[in-house]
Amino acid sequence: MILRNETKGRSLRVSVPVKRWGKQMILAMGYELRRALNRQASAPQPMVDDPIAAVHLARGSARVAFECPLEKVRDTQGFSFATHGWHPLVAAIHDRHRMREDQYEGAVLQRYFARFQPRTALDAIPGFRAEEHCGLADLPPHLFHLTPWFSGSATQLDQDVRRWSGGDAAQHGLVDYDLDCHGVSYFGPASQEVGEMEIKRLRSVCRALEAQGFDRGLGDCRFYLVRRDGDFRAIAFGGGRHRAAAMAALGQRFVPAQFEPPIAVDVRDVAEWPQVRSGIWSEIDALNYVDHLFDFDSLAWARKRQLA
Repeated sequence: MILRNETKGRSLRVSVPVKRWGKQMILAMGYELRRALNRQASAPQPMVDDPIAAVHLARGSARVAFECPLEKVRDTQGFSFATHGWHPLVAAIHDRHRMREDQYEGAVLQRYFARFQPRTALDAIPGFRAEEHCGLADLPPHLFHLTPWFSGSATQLDQDVRRWSGGDAAQHGLVDYDLDCHGVSYFGPASQEVGEMEIKRLRSVCRALEAQGFDRGLGDCRFYLVRRDGDFRAIAFGGGRHRAAAMAALGQRFVPAQFEPPIAVDVRDVAEWPQVRSGIWSEIDALNYVDHLFDFDSLAWARKRQLA
């Protein structure tokens, strides 16, 4: 962990875990928490320009990165990073030309959190309706990541989401984060602290990319592929979501990426997907969800809510 004090212009490196009370004391002293990078571990991997070829290399245990076209990138909710699509993080970056620096009040992200407040995990997938009973309808909204191919349980996912969200918030200065109080950054209701954190983070990422380009030493974006009828969508799941959004907002066509498990899923295997076998998803709704990732018109959805 690196402790950085911008006012005093100095850094300290610590090698032990920083507990919550320690983080609060460090921030009170004027230091910012940053993760120390292991440069050897994060050295860029060889890059190929064909995502499907990269799938086969990865399945053969090759460590490989690939150029991922942003036109193909979606998140688990179905929001699109494409130029003809809409994503709340991309919209928040575009909004910086209308708003004062780091202003959250009145920003598109605040309006998004106010106008999209799902009550269940199923509701958290905008524009998707299940034809049969889906187990996501019985789960809280932050568990929408329980996709048909997710290999763990809802209990495990709940623990993971709380850990991911808490670690992310602490890294960006919100050390007292609690999911039940603050919400998550994927939809509302979200606390003002979460909203302001997201605005500052996005604009910081955007400024860094404008000044230095995409630094692969910080790690590539993490995606997996969903395949249907010879086509694919790259699903953002893991690190790099904010940098992918910034690259899309800056008009870039490709983003360096590496695979996140399950690497790739194919509709031909629908009967074997873990959450289909468990009964959380029916086969027909699992296939409908794949169609949602390919076909959901997120721009029309946003326009209907006066967000675009």
